[in-house]
Amino acid sequence: MSKAEVRALTRTEAAAIYRKYYWDAVHGDMLPAGVDAALFDHAVNSGPGAAIKCLQRALGVAVNGRIGPATLAALRAADPASLVSDLAARRRSFLVRLRTFRTFGRGWMRRVKAIETAALAMTA
Repeated sequence: MSKAEVRALTRTEAAAIYRKYYWDAVHGDMLPAGVDAALFDHAVNSGPGAAIKCLQRALGVAVNGRIGPATLAALRAADPASLVSDLAARRRSFLVRLRTFRTFGRGWMRRVKAIETAALAMTA
């Protein structure tokens, strides 16, 4: 889409895009409260595949970029608050290695901290 097309999106159209390409892609409805928000935000910023792979690494399951039975079983056994913090730490570690970190890093770190704080509140 062009910038003009993006600007012209209605809130309903934008919500449908976010739901289909990010929330549904990470199976947000199947995730524990807080983990869903953290993974959704990661997907929006880095793509659903990267977000799911980060989740799988945090859970210690096979990394294939798809949420299947093994990932779901590990999710059920995981502590949501610990998982949210682990995901945030992994995002920060990834972001600091990007060559554009010097330019955008402060904003990225603020965003990750804000979503971590909000997601942790959801796990309570």
